[in-house]
Amino acid sequence: VGGIGQWLEDGVTGHLAPANPPTAAGLARAILRCLADADHLAALGKGARHMAARFTMERHVAALMTELKLL
Repeated sequence: VGGIGQWLEDGVTGHLAPANPPTAAGLARAILRCLADADHLAALGKGARHMAARFTMERHVAALMTELKLL
């Protein structure tokens, strides 16, 4: 949904709740997987921090400026 696909890689930077539309049961399974496997949760955290580093204020402003020039 929206911009999630730009930063969430399922199993690398987080988890998508399975099903279309997502269900509470699918979300619960994703949460339980993280709670049951500390190494997996740590790997998700590392992946998320790596992805978050791509979203700096400088990059965001530059992207906005580029888009404004296209209008």
